[in-house]
Amino acid sequence: MASRLFKPKNVRIIVGLTAGGVFCFNAVPLLFPGNTVGRIYHSYKDGTRSPISEQCREEFDEVCRDLGIKNARSYRLFPSFGTQIHTAGLPWLPGGVPFGVPDSFVMQTTGDVKRNMKLALHKIDWESDDGNALAESLLLSRNARKFYIARELMEVKTSSALMPTVVAPAFIIATFTGNQVLQVLFRQTPPGFITLCAACMGVLAYLGMAGLVYNAVETGADKTVARVSGDYAKGGVEFYGKLLRKNQNLRKLLGKKGERMYSYYGNENMSALNFRPAITERRKAVGEVYTQMRKTESETP
Repeated sequence: MASRLFKPKNVRIIVGLTAGGVFCFNAVPLLFPGNTVGRIYHSYKDGTRSPISEQCREEFDEVCRDLGIKNARSYRLFPSFGTQIHTAGLPWLPGGVPFGVPDSFVMQTTGDVKRNMKLALHKIDWESDDGNALAESLLLSRNARKFYIARELMEVKTSSALMPTVVAPAFIIATFTGNQVLQVLFRQTPPGFITLCAACMGVLAYLGMAGLVYNAVETGADKTVARVSGDYAKGGVEFYGKLLRKNQNLRKLLGKKGERMYSYYGNENMSALNFRPAITERRKAVGEVYTQMRKTESETP
């Protein structure tokens, strides 16, 4: 049975099915975004879905105008629980883009945060010094909120969601092809060893390429949004500064678990599946844009 399974023809079929399965799995959130992110992250109150606030709708529309987004109707706003924006889909697909605006956007005081905010499965002592500091870090100004919305819109606009959908299956096929070539070049080497080496090289190549692409996309989105105006750049510096403080406070409040999740400076600890650039680097990049804009304005007569 095993000998039949690993015949070249059957192996090609297995690789093709695997690549197709990965593609379909990653394509589901793009084709049916309302049934994935819309249902998973929608905020509820008293057992019913919360409506989107007028404040969030106005800020979203204002950001769309500033970015020159003409197909704003392709985006369906909904309130999402927590502190992060959640999106899925692509604006040019029939399903559009559900755009989850976090509950924290409508909170005005630390009291609002303490009464209403739930951070996933974390239990927070809001009355401690670190708890009060955490509540303060979750309150964003209008400029910071607009920057966050704008950078997420910019990523959706560049179709970066297609990256895992297309690239992962491509690397599976490329790894298989590379394995076949190595088998021919090193006929004296045990086939199993060659296959293992090819698989390891494929995984490392994918992780490296994914890291480079994600870094380029996210850093590019930050800088593009920061250059829209001084308010956006200033909001970006505030957004990343408060994100670092939030992570630093969570690191203290969650003990050993927090230390595994966040570094002393508030960055997310690196892992093989964490492709995102360091938050400190992102704040520095946006800060440089803001400093340059202020310098240009001061030199303008």
